[in-house]
Amino acid sequence: YKDFKIRKALAWQACNALGKIWRSNLDNNLKVRLFRAAVEPILLYGAETWTLTLKQQQRLDGTYTNLLRRVQNIHWSSHATLREIYRELPPISARLAKRRLLFAGHCCRAEGEAVSRLLLWSPSHLPVRSRRLTFPKVISRDAGLDVEDLRAAMCDREVWRDVVRGISAEAEG
Repeated sequence: YKDFKIRKALAWQACNALGKIWRSNLDNNLKVRLFRAAVEPILLYGAETWTLTLKQQQRLDGTYTNLLRRVQNIHWSSHATLREIYRELPPISARLAKRRLLFAGHCCRAEGEAVSRLLLWSPSHLPVRSRRLTFPKVISRDAGLDVEDLRAAMCDREVWRDVVRGISAEAEG
């Protein structure tokens, strides 16, 4: 969570540094493309490894929405809808889930590497149904699969590709 706060602050700093561009008469589509190239990577750097609760995911979505408002000069009092703010973009939490699943699949299939063995590790001192959020639980939530079924699905490239495509379809639809 600390990393998310730091990334959020750095993204706002980068976004504010480009204020002249956001206030310019450039087309909003170009502004959003610049934002996605210059600011979004700062916000999402290393995000594939974050274990975000649903509340933290909502905060990430809210931060991204506010950044997009800033980029497009949409004042909060104008009550713009999410469709107006995001246009064709899926929510950032859905795109992050897709990136996290792609990353987990690559790591799982890296046979002989430590990351492959550690990817689905959970502390053994925790009860099976512990409320503590672990990386395997986040991947399980993203994929819509039980934690016990993750390794088999990730190791089968075709199955895992279908799981990731399902996330992409949900995000875009």
